[in-house]
Amino acid sequence: MSVPYSDDYEPPAPALDIAIVSPKNCAGRVRTRALVDTGSDGTILECGIAAQISLPFLGYIQVRGIHGRSESAPVLRAIIEMPPYRFETIVAELGGETILGRDILNRLSLRLDGPRLQLSVS
Repeated sequence: MSVPYSDDYEPPAPALDIAIVSPKNCAGRVRTRALVDTGSDGTILECGIAAQISLPFLGYIQVRGIHGRSESAPVLRAIIEMPPYRFETIVAELGGETILGRDILNRLSLRLDGPRLQLSVS
């Protein structure tokens, strides 16, 4: 699969359209765009998604972002779908943007073609 970088960012950045699915209820799903972030240890959901689809709550984790501040964030179980791929994982919910981290990215082969503004996933 090859997709263009997202123009939602300046400069354009690699992002993928994904579905977040509740492992408790496969009918509970939200589609969103996720920034591909190889610097993020884990996947982060924008606030509000977990409640929308009743993701199972597992506890809290301390998360430190690029600004160095540590924040407490809820940890949830979720399924991430990017057909033909489907991954069950643990996610944190924080902020206003969904980010695909290395917990998912390390299961894929990615090619970032910056000059052509294309992301290839296999």
